[in-house]
Amino acid sequence: MKKIAFISVCSLILFAACFSPYTGDESVITINFGSSALAVYPLTPGESIDEFLPYLDHQITLTGPTGTHKYTRKGSSVKLYVAPGSWEVQVTDTCGGIPFASSAVETIDVKRGENNAVSIKMNPDGTTTFHTVKSETEWTALSLVGDNCIILTESFSTGASVAFGGATVTIIGNGKTITYDMTGYCFNLASGISVTIKDVHLKGNSSNTSPLVNINGGSFTMDSGRIYGNGELGVRVFGGSFTMNGGTISGNNNNGVNVDGGRFTMNNGTISGNTLLGVQINDSGAEFIMEGGTISGNSGGVGIIAGTFTMKNGTISGNTNNTNGGGVNISNNGTFNMEGGTITKNTANLNGGGVYVEGTAGVAATFIMTRGTISGNTAGSGKSLYVGDNATATIGSDTYNIAGTTIETNISR
Repeated sequence: MKKIAFISVCSLILFAACFSPYTGDESVITINFGSSALAVYPLTPGESIDEFLPYLDHQITLTGPTGTHKYTRKGSSVKLYVAPGSWEVQVTDTCGGIPFASSAVETIDVKRGENNAVSIKMNPDGTTTFHTVKSETEWTALSLVGDNCIILTESFSTGASVAFGGATVTIIGNGKTITYDMTGYCFNLASGISVTIKDVHLKGNSSNTSPLVNINGGSFTMDSGRIYGNGELGVRVFGGSFTMNGGTISGNNNNGVNVDGGRFTMNNGTISGNTLLGVQINDSGAEFIMEGGTISGNSGGVGIIAGTFTMKNGTISGNTNNTNGGGVNISNNGTFNMEGGTITKNTANLNGGGVYVEGTAGVAATFIMTRGTISGNTAGSGKSLYVGDNATATIGSDTYNIAGTTIETNISR
């Protein structure tokens, strides 16, 4: 594990040379990063800033004769073309959108044909502690308190969960895979823990009988990456919140996501190819809000046993349920509010290709559709909608509460 706790001074060397790709008056500013230019970085013994440089975004602001210009670059050397004259230079480094270090504004007089150098003092931004991890040994050695950013530099297998403590953690995966090869939770997020993953691939194993990610009062955000290949659920929300902004939850041997309490918000991404449902809602206090994304290719799209599903946008398509409700199945006292989005090309071998709604004795299931489209679904009965016992379906100003009511044609509001 590599860790940066504080940052003091780095030297950014700027070189202006005669170069004329356009007017004959432009010069070159070269900003060099890396161990040679950053030799005065006070790092922990054995560490090198070079290990972090590939993952830093250098946000450079130049203000001078031709106005203000902003650049975002990576790497150990940045070359910029400018007109000769007096330039103000400021650099801010971020890692996965998290502030890393920044400089004050420095002034450099850029003259054609002359070399110019400026040293810029870089100060730490915020209180985030940065780590690089390439192995199970470094992963299990993490002891996280406060704000942390973990950068994965290699893929690895592990049978251990990290002690997240009361930390706020961002994990930047760079496409690397963490394979969880034991039974249990890879991530277990209790109250007070907040974890965000960016381009992290979490892979389970077929013998695992627990969700790969368990949210028990904490907060989990998936910006990109994959959660896949688990012998059980991909993600379980049991209090707290799960926000999916991108990525894929697929190939798990159960539902993709269970909402047994708390809230799941899907803004984008894909939930596909899970052996059971894409999403299942199981508790009267549980909530699933779909703002975007796709739920497809599962053995049923969304199941609502209790709680509320609100669909505002996105697509539920290409799911196949061997019984009822290819797209959405509402049972017991579940509620489905459709305020937008599309439910299409789903299949139910029995009833309700698009939507199936049926409660139990004394407990009513509810479907309310104000906007959206249900089209092109297939079922034995009720291609778009099937209303069973103890259920109410309201579409616009029309209410259906007679068991056996079906709508075979497409519905669009």
